[in-house]
Amino acid sequence: MKFVAVDTETHLIAPGCVAPKLVCLTEASEDGTAIYDAVDGLARFWELITDKNVTLIGHHIFFDLCVFAAEDPELLPAIFDAIDDGRIRDTKLRQM
Repeated sequence: MKFVAVDTETHLIAPGCVAPKLVCLTEASEDGTAIYDAVDGLARFWELITDKNVTLIGHHIFFDLCVFAAEDPELLPAIFDAIDDGRIRDTKLRQM
């Protein structure tokens, strides 16, 4: 199993907009780090979330998952599959 830490940067949260537009995706793993703009970040997230050998780690990662689902609703089945498979780890929840 490969562990990949991910984090998004977004536009500001506003009333009625709890999943703002994606600005970039940052990724860190044993292979190194990378920063992707919104377009490439969405493509990279597709690769990561559909890879059954990847576990995604993030601090409050469920916010990031909502951002990606808002960007591309077709990601929802893959996101729920990853959650059901235990391939999503949230360091904020673990800390609590």
